[in-house]
Amino acid sequence: MKVSSAIGAGDSFLAGMVWAMNRNASLEQAFRYGLAAASATLLSIGTALCDPVDVERLYREVAHA
Repeated sequence: MKVSSAIGAGDSFLAGMVWAMNRNASLEQAFRYGLAAASATLLSIGTALCDPVDVERLYREVAHA
């Protein structure tokens, strides 16, 4: 994966976890969503945040690792 920018990755991690936990995900699932959201943000240029399509794709990759 080529990193375009790390700006907002930590915020995206937290947001992914909160989003998942708000939907009654387990702690493990919430962590995976946080990781996927942070990773997806690394793909974005400048201050742009993650794309939900990338988050879902990366979540599935993390879930099968």
